[in-house]
Amino acid sequence: MWKTNFLLLLIILFSQPFSSAVFSQQLKRVGIRLGLNVSDMSGPSEFPNLAHTTKSSVGLFSRFSINELLSIQPELLFAMKGADYITNMSNRNASIDISYLELPLLVNIQVKPTHNISPNLFWGPYFSINIDDNLTFVGEPGFDTDFVDSFDYGLTFGAGIEFKMGLGNLSFDGRYSYGIDNVRIFGFKNRVLSLNVGYSFFNR
Repeated sequence: MWKTNFLLLLIILFSQPFSSAVFSQQLKRVGIRLGLNVSDMSGPSEFPNLAHTTKSSVGLFSRFSINELLSIQPELLFAMKGADYITNMSNRNASIDISYLELPLLVNIQVKPTHNISPNLFWGPYFSINIDDNLTFVGEPGFDTDFVDSFDYGLTFGAGIEFKMGLGNLSFDGRYSYGIDNVRIFGFKNRVLSLNVGYSFFNR
């Protein structure tokens, strides 16, 4: 319970100045993003057999301009995370699957465009709500678990590139999300490398 209350307090404390900063700036663009997540978990040394698994994400993002180079980028994503657990007995191999509603709040630095190409760097916290989780053993149906926390939070950082295309921008980025909170099960934390493609429209 204290983790939930603490996380809600962090969101409130962070979102109030953040939202004031956002809405005092100019909405620059809105867009949609699709991603491929290479997801893993870090945990205690007695669980050395965790392996990465491939998941996906989809969501919306917006960008609010502070100046010519700096902007604030809130996102709302449906993100799937988890890991595979590999044993010496193939019938006991398992996968942990967690679906989150995720809110990254990013600071974006965009280099001045050259030949319609704009590289950028970004970083910031993310906050996630667990909307579904299950554990699946090989050859068996998955079942819901009660050992995954309702909330997760951490840091996201990455880099991307954008190209002008049609009425907006086509974008590609790579990012790494580093979970700070335990997801409860044996002290595991989320670790996710994401490759994303998006398209955004300019606000006229």
